Amino acid sequence: MWQVFTWRKDGKVSLASEATANLPSASANFTTLLKIFANNGLDLSDLAALSGAHTIGVSHCTLVARRLYNFTGKGDSDPSLNIEYANKLRTICPNLINSSTILEMDPESSLSFDSHY
Repeated sequence: MWQVFTWRKDGKVSLASEATANLPSASANFTTLLKIFANNGLDLSDLAALSGAHTIGVSHCTLVARRLYNFTGKGDSDPSLNIEYANKLRTICPNLINSSTILEMDPESSLSFDSHY
């Protein structure tokens, strides 16, 4: 454990609209993410490093439900998802989503920082 200072050094005002203006959607696929990163002067290495930060932590099934069960509004799944991983997510997150169901960001090592993301 270590102390983390919580003051801001990038400004004196925080606006939610500015904070989220350049963030990709949680439902963005790889192609979209790569394009958004490129538009901000970032490359594939930057995408991997920043996405890898999700090796620690958890989310909830509601974050992935649309991609698993109703991607285009016709009861389908996102075709860009790896089918084996999508099936595994469906077992963790059944169609009748319970908003409290926890989904590990990095299955089986979500409490440690590693390179298995």
